[in-house]
Amino acid sequence: MTISQNPRLPYNLWRICLVAMTAAGFSLALTGYNHGLPFIDYSDEMTMWTRGRATIDPTWDMFQPEYPPGMVWLSALVQSIQIARGDPYIDPAGATAVGRLSSVAAYCAALAVIMLVTWRLVEAAWGGWQALLAGVSAGLFWMLLPLAVLHARYAMPDAWVSLGFMAAIDAGLEGWRRSSERWLWLSLLLAILATLFKWQAAVTLLVPGLMFLRFWPDRRRLLRIGVIYAVIVGGFSIWVVFVRRALEGGLYMPGTEVSAPTPFTVLDNLLFQVLNIGPGWIFGLLALAGLLLPASRRLIRDRALWTLPLMVILLNGVISINGSRLFERHYLPGAAALAVLAGIGLSGLTALLWRWGWIGRTAGLGAVVITLATLWGMAGQVYAMTAEYVRPDRRVLFAEWAGQNALDGVMMVTDRNLAAAIDPLYGYRGQKIATPEWGAFIAVEDVTDEKLAATQTRYLVKMPFITLDHLTTPLTPLITSGDDARLRGETWTVLYAGDLPPLLTPPYPTFGSSIELRGAWIRPEAVCPGEAVESQFLWGAGRPPEQYYSYFLHFWSEATGEISAPINGLALAGEDRPTLSWTVRDELLVGPPKVWTVPDDLPPGDYDLWLGVFEPVSGVRLALDDGRDVQVAGRLTVKSCPV
Repeated sequence: MTISQNPRLPYNLWRICLVAMTAAGFSLALTGYNHGLPFIDYSDEMTMWTRGRATIDPTWDMFQPEYPPGMVWLSALVQSIQIARGDPYIDPAGATAVGRLSSVAAYCAALAVIMLVTWRLVEAAWGGWQALLAGVSAGLFWMLLPLAVLHARYAMPDAWVSLGFMAAIDAGLEGWRRSSERWLWLSLLLAILATLFKWQAAVTLLVPGLMFLRFWPDRRRLLRIGVIYAVIVGGFSIWVVFVRRALEGGLYMPGTEVSAPTPFTVLDNLLFQVLNIGPGWIFGLLALAGLLLPASRRLIRDRALWTLPLMVILLNGVISINGSRLFERHYLPGAAALAVLAGIGLSGLTALLWRWGWIGRTAGLGAVVITLATLWGMAGQVYAMTAEYVRPDRRVLFAEWAGQNALDGVMMVTDRNLAAAIDPLYGYRGQKIATPEWGAFIAVEDVTDEKLAATQTRYLVKMPFITLDHLTTPLTPLITSGDDARLRGETWTVLYAGDLPPLLTPPYPTFGSSIELRGAWIRPEAVCPGEAVESQFLWGAGRPPEQYYSYFLHFWSEATGEISAPINGLALAGEDRPTLSWTVRDELLVGPPKVWTVPDDLPPGDYDLWLGVFEPVSGVRLALDDGRDVQVAGRLTVKSCPV
């Protein structure tokens, strides 16, 4: 028996392709699903989390209660589990990560359903080899659709509704093929579940209703089924329309009003569906071929292939209630159905052309080449998107920096996305950052000297190219995350608002060829014994330090020599920024102000204040470039004052 005569070969290859492609789809969707962020970076995901919180906590406001509850209930379940596990903090990032993983799973399950329904439709009518080509092609069309991969990585309902949409259709078609009432009731259940994730999926409620016509000769059975179906669908529809208020205006598009679909809006949405959601060659021409090819007549008659285009048309009709050209994600379930038709179209078209001699075979080969080139372009888009998602995000660095360095003052942020990075509602879980009463975000044009003073703002964050020439408050750049092409997300610069020690002129005094003294002040410069003095230092790192270091500040004069006072062993930039964390060369690290007292028994005179850096365990001091181990940080006159 030759390979071509082996009837089991295409079936065995099909099973291998189904498993392999589902695994590949899972790996593809999972890569970058967390977007390189420890917090929510897509505002609609925060909306889903907030609604989920309001479901289990009455102190939270449930805005837009008419929104489909499927993803909201899933978010509420995840949050309930988080609370039950004893998590003392709200954790939007954790709940959203679980939601994103669920979308990855739904995308992969939809991929498997698309391949299965395509195989079943074609295999019995055209044979195993054509079914193999059709099923694999349909799977590739979905797996490499950039919009599908994008929403597989969001904790949003779109991957779920696409799965439910196709699963309801698949169960309905299987019920038609098997003349099985159980499959049709399963189709109704899946249609209800899909509708809970997005109201537009309610069109799939018609699938089991139409498929029940398969039992037309048995009038009594059909009547019983019809009554039960009408009660279930009618009751569910009443709940959707009157309890959940699914037809409220502006539900999906703010500012829009619900209106009856018109032929123009439906046609406009259909054209947008087949030409813009994916490549027109696949989701337009090949899908149309899958419906109109002469060989498809048997599929239409015996396999109810007409269900797929009908559901696409009805989906776009429901979308048209809110006008035409909505958000792209609303069309995603229709793209899943069109992927099936396109797989059938490619398989049927190549089989038809193959019978027309060398001209037909050349045309068939051309169709395959065009399809492969289109898939290559889709894969390129998915690769670019994935490469972007797996890059480290500057907002992560900003959140980490703020959690280590901005705990001693109020912070304002002039970019909304950057402000979200330090907002617990978007998943920030570091130590709380103090912000003005309205939150961290403030528009650039709203920043004034008066607001900086009134809110006692110490840290002002902006994009590097933004100027703040209208301010007179001293602003010192501390750190910038800018043009590093390895990073993604918003660029940012943190400014210190207020007085700091004056910056020294490079080259800076450098301890151990690593730790740079970039600024210092000692004030006042003349005091009496027993009086207070404030010192503060600015630091940087020419190269990352290799150990933890501390600093000392000692008195020195020719008469007394070095006096081991007033400071011995403080962290240079505070306990939250040990020297091992100084990895950014251009970062200016602000040491905390230190107020100390001149010893009562210190003889009057002029003193140099010797600043040194040392390793606290061994006590070994770091040397400067000139070989000394101390730098004169300032001078202090101790006056002879009457007691």
